[in-house]
Amino acid sequence: MKNSKLPWYIFIFLCITKIIFLILSILLITKIIQIPTLNDPSKLTSFLLRNILTTILYISAYILFTKKKYFKNKELTTVLCLFTFPVFLDAVGNIFAWYSTGKLLNIFYFDDLVHFLFPLLMYMGIYILTKVKGRKSELLSATVTITLITFWELYEYWCDILLNTDLVNGLKDTMTDLTYGVIGVIVGFVISNVWKKDRYCN
Repeated sequence: MKNSKLPWYIFIFLCITKIIFLILSILLITKIIQIPTLNDPSKLTSFLLRNILTTILYISAYILFTKKKYFKNKELTTVLCLFTFPVFLDAVGNIFAWYSTGKLLNIFYFDDLVHFLFPLLMYMGIYILTKVKGRKSELLSATVTITLITFWELYEYWCDILLNTDLVNGLKDTMTDLTYGVIGVIVGFVISNVWKKDRYCN
């Protein structure tokens, strides 16, 4: 199949870039290098544990897909890209300090974009992965995705409490994040239905 390995190549690119970002973060935090245009080292420190864990997940996924030869399955590698791209986007935002900048293109904040795209791509990934006909697949995708974004807000809250980070900026910030998340799920639902109808029509 033409371009059947494209999602796998995209994932490899994301994986390599993620590793580079982790190394760069460590070098900035330890002040081995200093790059004024990148995020403040003190702020990168609060994201270091998350950066390390997600990079381990990337590497683990690469090893699993290589060992089991899942990379030959375009459907699975597409799902892998959908699941890991938001994590990559989060790393980009942290390293370049996009979370603390003003509105992108004077329209929306980077944080809002991530909280919209993560549920959208997660929904689509679960929808493709389940292979369940009818509403069951859509219901499962929506349920799992909304559960995940809720746990993410809990994660941010407890990180602030236990690790003294600064991830939550009040109730309004949390509710805004959840709202963008639900919108992402709704958009995912619409896209999946359009894709399904187009698939059956053709």
